[in-house]
Amino acid sequence: MLKLAELLSLAGLNITFLNTEHNHERLTRFTDVEARFANKPIFKQLLVETRPPINCIIGDGGFHLDLAIEPGIPIIRVRTVSASCFWTYFCVPDMIEACELPIKGKEDMDRIITKVPGMETFLRCRDLPSFCRSPEVDRSCITWLDTQPSQSVIYISFGSVAVLTREQLMEFWHGIVNSKKRFLWVIRPDSVTTKDGDAENFPEELEEGPKQRGYIVKWAPQEEVLEHKAVGGFLTHSGWNSTMESIVAGVPMICWSFLETSK
Repeated sequence: MLKLAELLSLAGLNITFLNTEHNHERLTRFTDVEARFANKPIFKQLLVETRPPINCIIGDGGFHLDLAIEPGIPIIRVRTVSASCFWTYFCVPDMIEACELPIKGKEDMDRIITKVPGMETFLRCRDLPSFCRSPEVDRSCITWLDTQPSQSVIYISFGSVAVLTREQLMEFWHGIVNSKKRFLWVIRPDSVTTKDGDAENFPEELEEGPKQRGYIVKWAPQEEVLEHKAVGGFLTHSGWNSTMESIVAGVPMICWSFLETSK
């Protein structure tokens, strides 16, 4: 797409190239590129306010379609994948209906996919994109809860967004250990950072903690956990989903509000 933009620019057209924040940061490192770099996060506003006005959109995705229809801007859609890949995407509903998708965690990756016409003899599971695969879900925490007394476990989870510094994490850890209570704690691999925002290694103290009273996992089926008879309380970041699920399950909450919207 960037090469196409370059060719159109050489032909005398004014080009605005929009990409993701991640790719934008990578692109600005190349100082020999003769262009003016700017961050334009609001796509709809860009379509209306750009001067000279935008006369055509060339895109390789679908996010721009609805926004371009309102101001009446013509759209040219360029797919940068092969025809066989494009055809395979169209056949995903048929593969799901035939139970060929999703691909299970330990399934034979050389198994032939038969529901893509024209590729019935050579398309394998391993040839499909990663979103077609369904990784095995770790349900070991439910097995552990099954061995605990009724309403004896504190469930701890700070959701999919909240991050903790090492100091905050260890403060929670010491409080939980000193409470002498049983606990199930979900700690995402990316949830611990330094004060500068960089990723922090998982503290060894947590790995070597009182395993007879506690269980630490990277993910848990939260609704099922909250409805388990062994769970008697929920230490939460007060996210909307967590709050609603806890109310429905009738589990009392200890709230550590992380987001401004929940304070």
